[in-house]
Amino acid sequence: MRTHKRMVTAAILLLFLPLTGCWDRREIDDVGIVLGIGFDESNGKQSVSMVHQFAVPKQFAAKESGSSQTNYLNLVNEGVSVFSNIRELSTRAERSPSYEHLRMIVISEKVARSFDLNNIIDFLMRNTETRRTIRVAITQGKARDVFEKRGIISNPSLAIRELSDNWRTTLMMAPELKLGDMSEQLTGKTSFVVPQIEPFGKEAKSAGAAVVDGRKGSMIGWLSENEVAGLNLLQGRKKSSGVIAAKIR
Repeated sequence: MRTHKRMVTAAILLLFLPLTGCWDRREIDDVGIVLGIGFDESNGKQSVSMVHQFAVPKQFAAKESGSSQTNYLNLVNEGVSVFSNIRELSTRAERSPSYEHLRMIVISEKVARSFDLNNIIDFLMRNTETRRTIRVAITQGKARDVFEKRGIISNPSLAIRELSDNWRTTLMMAPELKLGDMSEQLTGKTSFVVPQIEPFGKEAKSAGAAVVDGRKGSMIGWLSENEVAGLNLLQGRKKSSGVIAAKIR
């Protein structure tokens, strides 16, 4: 008899399980969806400036119809570390930042040269929300300028993410660099190249590359478009770019 009661009780408990719902569900209106992150040198010593590009849902963007930036919002803050920047950001953003949909990371040349890139990407690699497939690029100017509206796609983060896919069609672009691959190169102290991204009029341009010394974990120089083309040819990457001209001395 007791065995029968236990079986009935267990069956009833199992019936209640589907009714619990998603215990970890977060409403979209309560989350700040981060699509892009930029790193710039700040005015303070040994500190970094971060720009977070948040996606603005259509229902909120409609209220700002007079603004030229209706579908995204850039928030900039400074701190001695990436973690301190994230913590300070939470005091300013109405919605807690979510990195599940992060598409692009852009690092300025000054940061790439003066900081250990391991420290820059460490928080993002440890964050359970971020994915290893996030694209990384380096810019000569300010990363903040790259995240301004330009091009046929209205959201800058999505625009430069799609632009990075074009490396297969031209020799002038360095192959896409994913966050996970960058972390492996830095951990293995192997030198590598990072695609270059720059504002170009009302659009953005990706050509050339930055060279990172794996032993130092920082940037040491640039490769021109032709040098990137030569590197792609030497590494045997198949691209439909035709023949490139070269000067013979």
